Amino acid sequence: MSNKYKHPKKTNHQKISKNKKSFLVPKLVIFICLIVIGYTVIQKSVTPKTTNWSIEHQFISNIETYKNQVYFNKFRNFIYERGSIKKNQWTQKAVDNEYIEKVEIIISEENNIDHIPKEMIVFDLGIQGKIAISIEPRLKSKQLFSRKKGFFNIYDLIYVIGSENDLLTARKLNGNPLYRLPLNITPEESIQLFTDMITSTKKTFISTKKYNSIFRHSNTEIRKHLYQVTGKKVSNNIIKSLYKKNLIDVPAESLEVLKEKTNILSQ
Repeated sequence: MSNKYKHPKKTNHQKISKNKKSFLVPKLVIFICLIVIGYTVIQKSVTPKTTNWSIEHQFISNIETYKNQVYFNKFRNFIYERGSIKKNQWTQKAVDNEYIEKVEIIISEENNIDHIPKEMIVFDLGIQGKIAISIEPRLKSKQLFSRKKGFFNIYDLIYVIGSENDLLTARKLNGNPLYRLPLNITPEESIQLFTDMITSTKKTFISTKKYNSIFRHSNTEIRKHLYQVTGKKVSNNIIKSLYKKNLIDVPAESLEVLKEKTNILSQ
């Protein structure tokens, strides 16, 4: 007699069970794909129109460039009175980026009002004026900002471009210390930083990024822009990191002295 072990034949029940599993897996994959596609279509269909955005975020700046010429459509230039917006006006502005005299980062160490980020970049173009760029979560009309909800990518992340007076006044309202830090970069690097941020703004106009309170917000994006230009990685404590890496064009023997010299509200 042969001692070879013979596998028991599979019963009909086992065969049916296996066939069911092999049949269900692709159906489950298809079902998940349909859910994802459906969610994407719904999200696009419910994107609010211009009138559904908050006053501050009603428009995203549409930019046209030709060589060194930059033309801003919907340039924000709000007027304030007694701590609130008196007139929300959007204008047009044209500049030549070859004439950037100075680049500054205006920053606070304290939490700002709701959605307003701690930092913004200001490009001083001499007689052409100043261009301020703030990277903010975009809010819908009457929508309240929540950092907890921001973790779930419910806000768009946009580049708000406007006058320094407008975006700086919005930050002065809470009375927290604000520091004006001129960056220690070359004229060529200044143009590169301006171009890099303008390019990102144009991309955002076509397809917006999503704000995330941990992984993608003003601090992370500005640090990326600075790295693109200087090749130096800046930590999330931007003031301290810029000071240590000699990227601030203000002589100061300590960080405390630097803050005293550059505090806007005490000047």
